[in-house]
Parts: sequence; structure tokens; C-alpha cells
Amino acid sequence: MKRLFTYILSISLCLSCLFNPTPASAKTCGDLYYTVNNGEVTITRCKEYASGVLNIPKTIEGCPVTSIGESAFANCEELTSVTIPDTVTSIGKNAFDCCYSLTSVNIPDGVTVIEDFAFAFCMELTSIKIPNGVTSIGTDAFARVPISTLTLPKSLTTICDSAFWSCEALTSVNIPEGVTTIGEYAFSQCNSLASVTVPASAVNIGVGAFSGESLSFIKVSKNNPNYCNDARGVLFNKSKTTLIKAPETIRGTYTIPQSVTTLGFSAFSQCTKLTEIVIPEGVTTIENAVFFDCTGLTGIHLPDSVTYIGAYAFMDCDFASIVIPSGVTYLGGSAFRFCNKLKSIYFCGDAPYIGANMVYGNASFDDNIAYAYDHTGNSGWTSDVTHNYGGVLRWKGLEHFFLEYISDQNYTCTEDGTKRAICADCGAVDVQLDAGSAAHRYENGVCAHCGICEFGGDVNGDGKMNIGDVARIYAHVKGASVIVDDDTLICADITGDGTVNIGDVARLYGYIRSNL
Repeated sequence: MKRLFTYILSISLCLSCLFNPTPASAKTCGDLYYTVNNGEVTITRCKEYASGVLNIPKTIEGCPVTSIGESAFANCEELTSVTIPDTVTSIGKNAFDCCYSLTSVNIPDGVTVIEDFAFAFCMELTSIKIPNGVTSIGTDAFARVPISTLTLPKSLTTICDSAFWSCEALTSVNIPEGVTTIGEYAFSQCNSLASVTVPASAVNIGVGAFSGESLSFIKVSKNNPNYCNDARGVLFNKSKTTLIKAPETIRGTYTIPQSVTTLGFSAFSQCTKLTEIVIPEGVTTIENAVFFDCTGLTGIHLPDSVTYIGAYAFMDCDFASIVIPSGVTYLGGSAFRFCNKLKSIYFCGDAPYIGANMVYGNASFDDNIAYAYDHTGNSGWTSDVTHNYGGVLRWKGLEHFFLEYISDQNYTCTEDGTKRAICADCGAVDVQLDAGSAAHRYENGVCAHCGICEFGGDVNGDGKMNIGDVARIYAHVKGASVIVDDDTLICADITGDGTVNIGDVARLYGYIRSNL
């Protein structure tokens, strides 16, 4: 929501520049308006029809040009290049905001602060050099600028909110030692950003500081006193009581550490490859939008310790049902909005506060049914409460309710195992057959259960890799027609380079020798 507000604010600022009057005292120099104060020149405005290349002079009326005023070049949509003289030490807010055709502009070495929205929405500006000496980069300073590489100066101490928001071509960021503050959404929606390095000096990181569909790892200096990361690049506070941000490309199963009590704002937002999340007992707070758009999650189990679930917490997820623990006292608005496969919600205790539109827009939730347990002494289920989630409350009876079965992981590639579920009401355990087979378990290249080879090489089909397979591949390489079918040719390609050659013979022979 804050991101939307910032975007609207930026647009309004762009529009305001259309009606930004030139001061009556301003003079003109070519396409530029300027004022002189105490022997120094400030460029206050550029004629909006200015186009192509523009060189700002070092002096006007014999006085040095030292400042580019607020919104001076904003909405000059036809300018392609601007050269700023090295006499300039100040570039004002919105100075080049919405210069959509600008491909080149320089920041002089004397500039120490890049003000808010200074180069925002310069949609053709693919590179920019930030000089050493700059200490602060303002709010939305480079928002929506398509820079692909970024070198931040060692002098930098502050990166303000949304400074590089939606820089979609940016691939990596190494934040220099000395930066103490990284603002909210500073590198949010940078969809090509694969990695971020956070220095020891960065003691303040705002919510949503890093996000993007390519983000795979957040690395924090081990000397940072306030933050750390785990082996999968997930960002935590130093004591690992708050999980702050998981990279969007995290996949498969993720087990949250036992020390965690809070899942921070948008912690797993848009982690579409996440298929299972293990939340430990002890987690009490799930903040806003934590699992927003986690479309790969087909089920989720909330521990009994959870008391707070924020707004939009599970919006756009794909699980069919969920149990709300008895300790939950707050369930935020739109918590399950657009969960199109959600069919039922089970409440285990007293009615929590329920925000508006809890299941709004759920295609499969036609009856908007929630369930509560009538024998636990729960209370507070008034018509107003049920109205807040838009549906009908049905009371669940005393029979067991087994919602989610979890595998015991005791199956093999040839034998079924077991899976079990716990009754959401009384804690009774139900054990069932876990049908299906698991992956092979290889020991020295051979599955311990079925004997299948770990990789190609068994070209004679005897279930083993031995010197006979080496001989057959060698004969094939020398021209003998001993391997003819496609499956065996694939099996003989030990190195995986698409051809069967002497390298495959050497690789297989070495493997066999090492396992004798």
C-alpha cells in the first residue's frame, strides 16, 4: 500500500511540474531560466519544448552556476542528454523527474546529496555514475530507472525509502561499508536483482527493502550487529527471533528456525516456488502479507502459539483449507483474499477480531463457509463477526477432524510408508498408508533398496557398472555397432555432453576403479 501511495505521489509531483510557474525574477539563457543570488546562479526551469542535447554553462553573467533547482528539468520529455558543469554542488528535488527520453546525464563531484525523485522515471537512463562524496540518496531518487549496474560510493551513509524502486534491469547490489540506513522498499521490485550484500555498518533496514522475482540470496556481513542470514540467503534480525525476508526464488520446503517468534511484513511474499513451509511452535505473529502470492503452497499448518495474523497474510495462496488455532485473537482484513482454491476455514477457539473482506474474491468459496468448534467453550461468534468474512458459520461436532497429513518419510523407492495427522480439536493421531514411492537412496553409486545405478553407464543391462560396460562403450567409440538404441546411447553418455566419446570411457573406468 505504501508503494502505491509513493507511486501516486510521484505522478502528482510530475503533474505539478506542468504548472510550476517560473519566478517573475527569473532571467533566460537559451532554453534555461535562472536566478542570481549572492553571486551564484541557480537554474530554476528549462523550457519544456527543449529537446536533444543540452549543455548547462559553467557561468552566466560572469557568476558560477552552482545549483539545479527543484523540478528544473521535470517533464522535459524530449531532452536526450544534459551536461552539468563541475561548478554545480546541488541538484534539487524532482530535478529531472519524468525526463522520459534522457539517456545521459552526469552528477558533478561536488554534489553530496541526491534529492528525492531527482532522476525518477527517467525511463531511458541505462547508466549513471554516482560520485564519491555523495552521502545520501533520497526517496525515489532513481525509481523506475533502467540501470543494469550500480556502483555506490564509499562516502554513502543513507539510502532513503524506494531510492531504487523498480529498477528492473539491476542485477546485483553491493552496499558499501559505511551505509547505516537502507530505507523501506529501497530495492523493491528490482526484478533482475539476483543478490544483495549488506555491510556490517547497515544497522537500520526498512521493511520491504529488497524484493524481486530473481532474488536468490541476501548476504549479511558476519560483523553486522543487527542482522544475519542463513544458509539459504534468508534475512533475519541478529538473534533470529524475526524472519525479515526470504528471497523470492527460494524453492521446495523451508523450515523456519525454532528461535523465530515473528514472521515480518511480506517475509515470503511472492515466493511462488515455495511448496512447503514448516512453522515451529513458538511463532506468535504473522504480519501483513507474509505469504502473499505463494501460489506453490498447497497446504499450511499453523502452530498453536500463533495469536496474530495480519492483513493480506495469505492472499493469492492456493491451499484448500486451513485451521485457525484457538489462540488467534486477530485476523486481518483480506487475509485469504483471492485464495481461489480455499473451501473451508476451521476456527478452534473463541471468535478473533476478523477484518473486512477476509475471503473476498475467492472463486471456489461460493458458500463462504467457516467452521468453529461448539464444545470448546468458544464465544463471540456474533452475526457481525461472521459478516466480516462474508459467510455462514457452521458449528463443528465432536468427531475427529484430521486436516493435514504429514509424511513420516519412511517410504523407499519400492515400498510405501506412512503418514499421520493430528485432530485439530483433541490431538488424536491418525496414521495412514503413504502411497507412492520416494527417490532412490544411493550408496557408492547404487540404490540401497533396488540396486539401480545412480547415473548412466550400465549399457549391457546387467544392473551393475563394471569393466564390461567400459569395454562396450570403448568398442562403440572405436566404430563397432554395439550400442544402437537411443536409451542405451543416453546411458553411455557418462559426461552428459550429448555424445559418446573417449571421455565417457575414462569417466566410467575411473568411477569403477574408485569403488573397487
